[in-house]
Amino acid sequence: MTYRYGTAQKVENEYVATASNGHTFGASVAPAAPRAWVSQVWFDRSDYRYVMTECVGGDCPYPAGLAVFRRELLAMKAACQRPEGVRLPAFSRDLIQFGSDTTDSHSNTSLIRIEDIDNGAYDLYKQAR
Repeated sequence: MTYRYGTAQKVENEYVATASNGHTFGASVAPAAPRAWVSQVWFDRSDYRYVMTECVGGDCPYPAGLAVFRRELLAMKAACQRPEGVRLPAFSRDLIQFGSDTTDSHSNTSLIRIEDIDNGAYDLYKQAR
């Protein structure tokens, strides 16, 4: 399982999890904006945590995103955009099936471990007032 950030011509960051290298991804579900929850998949590298998110349900300000934390501090966040009319999920349902909370979710691979961690999901998706 691989995370890549960049373009097809230039990959700026790559993280690979395999049974042989011992790397894994974490996953969780946390409440976010009103009537919504955030599915998350992440990995840690040194002092950084890279969190990929998908907001599902009610009042989500954007459908998916990437957040990077250095230690506990948010270093960067960016919203992902889907092409008009495309409703594909952000995460493969073949690898992980998210429910409305962590106990309702199921990983189909040992490379994704479900944990009860929210990674600041509410703050990542809170609505501007």
